[in-house]
Amino acid sequence: MARCPVCRARLGETPQCRRCGCDLTMAEACRQRAETCLRQALQLLGRGESAKACSLADEAISLDSGAVISKVAGFIRWWCDRNFRD
Repeated sequence: MARCPVCRARLGETPQCRRCGCDLTMAEACRQRAETCLRQALQLLGRGESAKACSLADEAISLDSGAVISKVAGFIRWWCDRNFRD
């Protein structure tokens, strides 16, 4: 996360925005969990476990709807839909 989602200030090294004081600890934890879900989903997809992969992609989107996460999760959903799930 490069900018505060509340005031859009550039973020430093601390989990708190220096401009508005917003504590971003939970937001960062959600972003990290979303990335973990996508990594696991891609591994599952590679093993042919598309139902589990789609479930993890959905979880990732629910945690963070940023552009990269949305695109990767969208690809996973597309792949699952095209390959008829497990």
